[in-house]
Amino acid sequence: VSIITSSISLIISIILDFVYDIVATYMTEVERHRLQTHYDASLTLKLFIFAFINYYGTIIYTAFFKPLISNYPGPGTDTNLVFTEQLETCGELTGCAYEVTISLLITLIGKQLANTIVEYFDTKITNILVYFRYHKNELSKNEFELRTPSSIENDNENLINDDHSHHINLFKTDKLNEHREWETDIYLQHFGRNQLYNEYIEIMIQYGFIAMFSCALPVAPLLAMGSNLFEIRTDGAKLLFDLRRPYGDLATGLGIWDAIFDAISKIALLTNILYLTITCDLLTKIKYINTIHKQNLI
Repeated sequence: VSIITSSISLIISIILDFVYDIVATYMTEVERHRLQTHYDASLTLKLFIFAFINYYGTIIYTAFFKPLISNYPGPGTDTNLVFTEQLETCGELTGCAYEVTISLLITLIGKQLANTIVEYFDTKITNILVYFRYHKNELSKNEFELRTPSSIENDNENLINDDHSHHINLFKTDKLNEHREWETDIYLQHFGRNQLYNEYIEIMIQYGFIAMFSCALPVAPLLAMGSNLFEIRTDGAKLLFDLRRPYGDLATGLGIWDAIFDAISKIALLTNILYLTITCDLLTKIKYINTIHKQNLI
């Protein structure tokens, strides 16, 4: 059940990610910032808040709130009142730690896989569509340039001359093939600010999973390292072959991202302590080992 619910939650989070991106951009555009730095900071903060709620909300609820409110809203009796059935409780042996671990594992791997697939096919399909539209426009332009009044008159006089028609076709083909590779790169996509935001958000979410719930999934840093090694190659190929050469912007630092990563680091300290005390019930187990278990041994 935990695997199914975690997979459904991941799918919903990925869908909401696109919705939140549109909403955050619209809200920032409405604010009418005067400077680009103010616009970037405002948009980054909104994207961080939406991503934090979207990806961490389910795990935080399962880890910290579900063990406390699983006996509510009712005792589980059959009555005519609303909200009288008990909510699903955690396991008696491991508590909610097992569900948190499964949710982290599926979200960490599934999100990275989904992002890689979406980025690859979105760029490829868009470039292919623009490529065909570009060459269609070039073909129409060449047809218009070749059909000058003099050429039209000559064509009417020499319609029966196959050699002349063949020469025109060869001329058209040569004219279409005059473009060099650096000229046909016009159909490639720009590396815009939105893609840079997405890369930062992806790193932030991954860092949050590793830092905030390291006790629940100790193997998370190893999975993240393998994912990042694969991401380096895919992003490198995308920058070389699927995107135009990006323009560099001068910046004194990461801007608001420094504050965001610092906040995640401080939240991670709190979440790990709460996970050990609430989710894993570490204090009760330590008390049992130091008191009751020793008395039984005596």
